[in-house]
Amino acid sequence: MSNNKLHLAAREGDETAIRQLLEGDVDVDAKYDGQTPFQLAARWGHREVVRILLKISPDTDIADSEGNTALLLASQYGHKEVVRLLLKDGVEMDIDASNNSGRTALHMAAN
Repeated sequence: MSNNKLHLAAREGDETAIRQLLEGDVDVDAKYDGQTPFQLAARWGHREVVRILLKISPDTDIADSEGNTALLLASQYGHKEVVRLLLKDGVEMDIDASNNSGRTALHMAAN
């Protein structure tokens, strides 16, 4: 149940709830409705939640059912500040990853 709460808090950008839930026993890479909390925070443009989640080292390259990683989702929905955060030095991820349609973060950002 706490994983569902973590996903909801990530989607809603609730920094306080994220911090509280991370104190418990949660799987930060668990998918709910096909996406991880990290992907949801990136998809909805919640930069501070993404920053909090990065501190606990989530798998940044997990893809949803359409092959979208957090970077692809942030790029697709125009969340420039999240993309900048994800591309900073020290964040390990495959910046050339493509989704099931063959689109990369650069393709997403260009549209």
